[in-house]
Amino acid sequence: MGVCNSNNEIKNQKLSKNIENDPDYILPKEYTIRKSISEDYKMDSNFIGRGASGQVYIAQNKKNEKFAIKTINKSHIKFKQSIISEVKISLSLNHPHIVKCYNVYEDLKSISFVLELIEGGDLFDFIKKYPAEHLDDDIALEILIQILEILNYLHNELRICHRDIKLENFLISIIHDKPKIKIIDFGLSCYIPENNLMNDFVGTLHYQAPEILERVKYSKMIDMWSTGILFYIMLLGYFPFNSHDRNELEDMILYQNIDFSVIQNKDLRELCEGLLERHPDFRLSAVKALDKACCIYEKMCSDDSYLKIREDFLKIDIKKLGYVTWEQIDSFYKNPKLNFDKYKKTNKVLNFSDFANLIYGIIY
Repeated sequence: MGVCNSNNEIKNQKLSKNIENDPDYILPKEYTIRKSISEDYKMDSNFIGRGASGQVYIAQNKKNEKFAIKTINKSHIKFKQSIISEVKISLSLNHPHIVKCYNVYEDLKSISFVLELIEGGDLFDFIKKYPAEHLDDDIALEILIQILEILNYLHNELRICHRDIKLENFLISIIHDKPKIKIIDFGLSCYIPENNLMNDFVGTLHYQAPEILERVKYSKMIDMWSTGILFYIMLLGYFPFNSHDRNELEDMILYQNIDFSVIQNKDLRELCEGLLERHPDFRLSAVKALDKACCIYEKMCSDDSYLKIREDFLKIDIKKLGYVTWEQIDSFYKNPKLNFDKYKKTNKVLNFSDFANLIYGIIY
């Protein structure tokens, strides 16, 4: 979970009605089941995730159905209105790429969220499993499109700003050989005010937009900057800015030029540049970014040469390792006119993205 240094003002008066009358409970009755969650669910002893204020366990209900239970110790809750907001938002969401929250329990010691269980790990771990520790262009784009669909839903249908977009807040599963992501953790989320501006200092530093670090009022476009950071990492395997010194890292985010030239695909490079535009007024919105991303994906899928390269890669990668060696490439392309020697100094192995850029440049 990221950080929040001030109490969110919640405009909806329904949330705060007379909760002072029952000092043992934080949440209004209409949003919670007031009893211990252990009465309805049997939780595993080992937790599967840990946040700043709570832990996540796998649990089973009396029908032996599995769920994820996120439990927060009430003594760790600094801002009561923030947890009320998180509960209200979590229960209101209904989208195929958002982890479903079924119920919320509150007893005298804790608040527990009953969540859809996704057992595939998070996006950070998914990327690290790749040999080059970055994703193929087409897979990165598929995941980005799903993220943009989420943000379009949050920003434009519900007027919610997530405010903590990062790799660890996306769970991933593989369905029919395709990655499917679901976003989690609405602890820093809020409803977008009528004037569209917020001012709480929130987020995780590496993903924070410049306007947050400038301590000025900001809009939902902070989510788009964070998405751009995430997309950059998916394509390249590292952050555009990185330092162990907080002050230096803040200066990098505010002033340092981003090296986009390392993104070899021109369309993806321009898309990433649009998301990481420093001025929020010129940054791509969820709607515009989604439109561009879908057009690029359609172009990739309809490009015969791209499809032929994908077919060649699958023929070479017979063990389905997700990468190929130079020896395998030399053996497959026996044309003496094709000389790969000058490229062999870059990587010992190539994933599909590296392979596609290489072959496309040489042959097509």
